[in-house]
Amino acid sequence: MAQESSSAQVALLIPALNPDRRLLELLTALADSWNGPILLVDDGSREDCREIFAQAQALGCDVVRHARNLGKGRGLKTGFNHLLTHYPAAIGCVTADADGQHTPDDINACADALRAHPVRRARPQSAGQPYHPRLYARPVRRGGDGHPDGIAGHLPGLYVPHAGRARRTL
Repeated sequence: MAQESSSAQVALLIPALNPDRRLLELLTALADSWNGPILLVDDGSREDCREIFAQAQALGCDVVRHARNLGKGRGLKTGFNHLLTHYPAAIGCVTADADGQHTPDDINACADALRAHPVRRARPQSAGQPYHPRLYARPVRRGGDGHPDGIAGHLPGLYVPHAGRARRTL
């Protein structure tokens, strides 16, 4: 995966527990179109899944491991921390699932939306709090024709149901 050098760098974060070949298929499909860093968080996967993560690293992905399963929420937090410390120039990230639920086209569309409409401040900041521009946006559940029904959650404080089931940009 090629690394972007522009200030509009967007990262891809995929938390994974016991992934299968679908994760590698997604990463291979993204190889030509994704230009930012890709981070996988191994959330305490079984030993037999280590080869999947090793192959992902060979494709250029970063992999961070939890010693045991800490849950998807902790996997996301671990990933956000890694991205903030290792890719401070990134304007945000897209999160996706490891099970092939999200297509490369949809992931790239989220990244394009983030680049086109970055939000400079997602919530009020206290004195001394570091500034991190972020955007929260995700395509809503797909309609019967397979097209996203729209973009939801791109305003701070907007409640988005089932946020754990879809890709989003932060």
